[in-house]
Amino acid sequence: MVVDDEEVMRESLAAWLREDGYPVDTAMSGKEAIGKSRLMEYAIYFIDLKMPGGYDGIETMMEIRRIQTDASIIIVTAYATVDTAITAMKEGAQEYIVKPCNPEEISLLVNRIIKVKNLQRENSILRKKLTKQYSFCDIISKNPKMGEIFALVKEVASLRSTVLIQGESGTGKELIARAIHFSGDRASKPFIGVSCAALTESLLESELFGHEKGSFTGATDRRKGSSKLRKEGRSSSTRSETYRRRFRSICCASCRRGISSALGNRRDRGRCTGNCGDQ
Repeated sequence: MVVDDEEVMRESLAAWLREDGYPVDTAMSGKEAIGKSRLMEYAIYFIDLKMPGGYDGIETMMEIRRIQTDASIIIVTAYATVDTAITAMKEGAQEYIVKPCNPEEISLLVNRIIKVKNLQRENSILRKKLTKQYSFCDIISKNPKMGEIFALVKEVASLRSTVLIQGESGTGKELIARAIHFSGDRASKPFIGVSCAALTESLLESELFGHEKGSFTGATDRRKGSSKLRKEGRSSSTRSETYRRRFRSICCASCRRGISSALGNRRDRGRCTGNCGDQ
């Protein structure tokens, strides 16, 4: 939608967008644009900053934001100042362009916004597919023992506790770990799986906890580990029994008390005082 009280500007911008194949609606005031936004969803709004009739561009944008949270809003103005640009971006404008508008610039801008929207839509669809794929409801078994495991998955899915999953190779430990993650309230957050058997002990320590610059040959930069990158999500480590007691002790301390630091960091890295190193 193009929102501008100047008819020449409004119709010119709308015509350029129609030439590119986009369906375009127009409004001559903020009030009219807000009314139309309640009746129909628009992917992109071009809103003039200075408009009479009760709503200026910023007020119109804020009201439309409340109605359509996913809409991309571009503020258009002939009175460009740093303050107005900062205000517009702070209030949620995706872009800020100055009159007179360049048709090629408008085409490139719309193209870029649509590409981003398509990527966001694809990402959302993939996340929904992953959630369905790894939901415990999609793990099929007639064994009563598996029924007990499904009940446990339900019980721990929304907890913030560390979960130990034991079983022989090939029995589906990571599948259960993913089911726990995607069945809980952190399903939209990252899930990071790490196979301990695929890495040497020093590389695994770097993979999990990160490393400081110069901590070993080839460490030219500081790197965050997967335990930090997961943020509010979950991580899963498998086959840790292949490593020595020292490393398992560090992992146990990280799981139990959240104590960990990057490889090469001189601070206390934390050691488990229990018997985890013997398990």
